[in-house]
Amino acid sequence: MKASLSPWNGRVVSDDVLDIAIAGSTAGPDTAQRGWIIGVAHLVGVPFETSLDEHAVQSVLRVASATVEFPSGPVSFIPAGYEQHPKDDYRLIKLAGASAPHLEMHIGVGIAGFVAVGFTRSDVFDDGSLIPGGVLLTDIESVIADTYTLSVATAVELGYTGDINFVFLIADDRPEVTPQFFTLDEDTGTPIRVPDPAEPFRAVRGQVTFTAETTPQSAHQDIYRMATDVTRQFDTVPQLVGLLDEDDPAYHNDPLEGEGRR
Repeated sequence: MKASLSPWNGRVVSDDVLDIAIAGSTAGPDTAQRGWIIGVAHLVGVPFETSLDEHAVQSVLRVASATVEFPSGPVSFIPAGYEQHPKDDYRLIKLAGASAPHLEMHIGVGIAGFVAVGFTRSDVFDDGSLIPGGVLLTDIESVIADTYTLSVATAVELGYTGDINFVFLIADDRPEVTPQFFTLDEDTGTPIRVPDPAEPFRAVRGQVTFTAETTPQSAHQDIYRMATDVTRQFDTVPQLVGLLDEDDPAYHNDPLEGEGRR
């Protein structure tokens, strides 16, 4: 059986429970010391009392890793011996860059169909430069892709089909720091600061519907639309997330085939 998502509808989604989860997700990382990119997803129809144990979370991460390149950002793999940290309402996995400890990624799988992804580069760019408040738009794109993938893998584990609400935001509680946003030079990879948007960066919210008919292509299109909702605030386009040709093999090889979708 295949999985598929409805087109990203671009509307603002009201989800009071999601707002509570956002508050919890932004309270966990050390946002008083460094900025974090946060993505939170809520599988809307999952009963509140539903939770996943250690083995179920392992299964979620296995499915996520099988679907696409996950994780998709600078912290690019999940080591075999990763540790789960059980909290009151979720299980947390902390990952760091193998040779770059300033890179850190958090993965959370919680009760009631919640998942979250957090990423920080601790203001340090790949060329070693220290830019307080520096945010790469490609890092936001990777958090979007990873939160989406994690939500789909959780849906597979729970046998869930239905609406999934998303929100993506910057969490930085340093009063003296103003976010600075950067794209990458297509040829050299050098960070290029983009002009400040007319308004402060807005959290991006939206909803997709996960069904038994979702295809890799429609899933990719949803991720691209979410990334576009971010980059259009800076009059630019996604760099990490791009659409493929319709006949690309990646769109015709469903990695969720045989994953025991219920």
